[in-house]
Parts: sequence; structure tokens; C-alpha cells
Amino acid sequence: MDDIIATTDWSLYSTETSLLSYLAVKSDGAEWILRLLDIVPNDARDGLFTACWYCSDARVQAKLVKKFDEWITEDPTWGGGDREDVWLGYFLGKWISEGTFSYEKLKKLIVWHFRHEHKINVAAPSAS
Repeated sequence: MDDIIATTDWSLYSTETSLLSYLAVKSDGAEWILRLLDIVPNDARDGLFTACWYCSDARVQAKLVKKFDEWITEDPTWGGGDREDVWLGYFLGKWISEGTFSYEKLKKLIVWHFRHEHKINVAAPSAS
């Protein structure tokens, strides 16, 4: 696995990105995750997100918050179809339940999640 991880071009959509889940148990996996969060394309991050899920390194979690913030800010269509928005919801639940970040740190992501994922209808219910 180490050879595959080291020699693969992870910026291509055609790579077998589920292999990146291995980074969660690799001794220098956090370093790889930190680097790959910048280059693995959307719709190809499932393995990388899995590695992030099981990686307890605070730098990885902080970088992931930063990347989610960048993705939702830079691309108004982000998450629409590639299901990365679902991963955001999973991570928000994890970070909130584990107390990884303060509400203030996650506020922008939480608001985005509820506005986009749950399509809140702000109209008052009818009184019938």
C-alpha cells in the first residue's frame, strides 16, 4: 500500500481513491491527508474522508474544517450531486458530539448545512 500511495497521481478522477482510507492507519498518514486535501478532486474524496474520519490528528480535523469552508465559499454548486455535502453533515455531527470544535468555529458550516441539506421552509405553517 505504501508504494501505491507514494506513486499514484491523486489529482486524477480515474484513480482508485478508496485506497486513501488506508491513510488512517499509515504511520505518516496525517501528513499525507494534510497534503491530499489540497489536491484530490471533488467526487473522488470518499477514501480521503474515511481516513479523516478515523484520524485523530487535530491538524487533520482543523484542515478539514478549513477545506469545507473553502469549498462552500468558492463553489455555490458544491455538494450538489457528488454527495460531499453528506460527508460535511457526518463530520459536523462527529465534531459536535465529540466537542472537537466550538460552535463558533463551526457556525458557518452548520448554517450552510441546514440551508442546503434540509431546504428549510421558512414560511409559516398554515392554520387550517
